[in-house]
Amino acid sequence: MYVLAVAIRAGSAIVFGVLFGIVGLLVSDWTYPGLVAPMWLMVMMVGVFSASAAFIGYLKPEARRSVILAGFFFAVTGGLVGARLGFWYGEIQYPEGVRNVRFVFSPSLKTPPVFAFINGATLGSTLSGGVYYALRLWRFREL
Repeated sequence: MYVLAVAIRAGSAIVFGVLFGIVGLLVSDWTYPGLVAPMWLMVMMVGVFSASAAFIGYLKPEARRSVILAGFFFAVTGGLVGARLGFWYGEIQYPEGVRNVRFVFSPSLKTPPVFAFINGATLGSTLSGGVYYALRLWRFREL
C-alpha cells in the first residue's frame, strides 16, 4: 500500500515535472524580451519549475508547516542540482548541440541537450522529494 502511494505520486511528479520544465524553459525565454536569455537562467528556471511539480506531487496540505517547507526545500534543491547535472550530461553527450543552443533559445524543444536538463531537473526533484516523502511515510505512517 505504501509503495503504491509513493509510486503514484512519483509518476505524477515525473509527468508534470517534464511539462512544468518545458514551461520554465519558455518563461526563461520570455523574461528577456527581444534579448537572448543566458543559459544559466534557462537551467535555473527549468529546475525551479520542475521542482514545483514535484513539490505539488508530494504535497500533503494537512501536514505541519515545517514538513511542507522541508518538502519544498528538498524538491527545489533536487531540481536545481538535477538541472545542472542534466546540463553537464548534455554538454558531454552532445557537444555540437549545446554549442548551438548555448545562449539562444531558437531550436525546438526536441534538441537533445535542452531536453537533457529538463529530464535531469525532473528526475532530481522527483527523487529528492520522493525520498523525503518515503522516509516520512516509513517513520510516521503518513499517507
